Amino acid sequence: MFFYDILLVGILSLFSVFVYNFISFYLKNKKYHDLLFTVFLLTLSVLLFIYSRNPFMFFFLDLAVFIGYLRYHKNDAIILSILFSLFLLTVTDISFFWLVVQYGAYLFTYSIFYKRKKKMLSVLVIEKAFFTSLYYFLYLDRLENLAYSFLLLLSCLVFFHFLLLVMFRLLKLGNVDLSLDYMETEKSIFKITHEIKNPIAVCKGYLDMLDIRDQDKVSRYIPIVQSEIARTLSIMDDFMSLKNIQIHRDILDIYMLIEDVYDIMLQILDRNKVKLIIPDFQDELYMLGDYDRLKQVFINVVKNAYEAKASKIEIRAYHMGGKIKIEIEDNGEGISKENLKKVGEIFYSTKPKGTGIGVNLSKEIIGLHKGDIRYRSVLGKGTTVTIILPLNG
Repeated sequence: MFFYDILLVGILSLFSVFVYNFISFYLKNKKYHDLLFTVFLLTLSVLLFIYSRNPFMFFFLDLAVFIGYLRYHKNDAIILSILFSLFLLTVTDISFFWLVVQYGAYLFTYSIFYKRKKKMLSVLVIEKAFFTSLYYFLYLDRLENLAYSFLLLLSCLVFFHFLLLVMFRLLKLGNVDLSLDYMETEKSIFKITHEIKNPIAVCKGYLDMLDIRDQDKVSRYIPIVQSEIARTLSIMDDFMSLKNIQIHRDILDIYMLIEDVYDIMLQILDRNKVKLIIPDFQDELYMLGDYDRLKQVFINVVKNAYEAKASKIEIRAYHMGGKIKIEIEDNGEGISKENLKKVGEIFYSTKPKGTGIGVNLSKEIIGLHKGDIRYRSVLGKGTTVTIILPLNG
């Protein structure tokens, strides 16, 4: 009967997915897709409720919760979690405390890994395995054969993971995911286009000042132009792949990186009568990180500072135990408290033709380095951007 129950769960789950995809394909009005997905989750849950003949069937109720989180339907997943908890409290001896811990852990995992679906899926399944093992041996100890019980539980976990992967892949065939993929692609194009403007602007600035008869300028400007062209090609690689920004960690000297940013931006800032100040570094400070990506972030911040009509920009760097603290302070126009809360939101910018993508991308790069970027500003007095990075990446 055990394998019959397993087969029944698989049939019910896949049937629900196919019906959802069929309706989704012919549903022309896209605004109803979210509602359709909510109905799908509820239908799947109801089918599992109706055909639950023994405690083993309860094991698979979390399928709907996990699919909800993986498709960013957080509210649906939370509501289902509450309903399942109430149901399990009435039909089993499971403690209310453990149910709160379990479904709270699922929500916490979603909040941490919501940008990384594969990681989220793996952690959710591990949590499911832990809590199910705990419940099984604490509350369902009626079976005397421990080895058989363990084998049964392991079989359920393997099948649960396999079924979840199949359902998720099938659900990606629906129109909703296609439209989401299109939106993500469109967002990526905006990101790349915005970032390509920066190195091209730097190249144009140096080429405008270049005099081929002045060998000193040629020897100083050409390497910078070459470096910015290389950075443009790196950004174009991201455009061609249409994937999230990737970082490649290597040992780098953060002081040398700051000096590199100084050399790149100095001439352009001088031409705009903006003073750029960095410490006189006498030693090295090494860390694990992506040199080009971090340079991209620092150039973005400095560029935003002088575009905010700053006359002075200062970069400071500190070594704090296992971390590095970099502060980029300017005396520009500053940002109001209300607008400061929106900094980093996609397509939000205080500049008339800004997109907000540069700040958003900077946050993403720092996040991939397991670091933190914070903005502190006073309207009319200036802005301080604080970047904290771990030495070991």
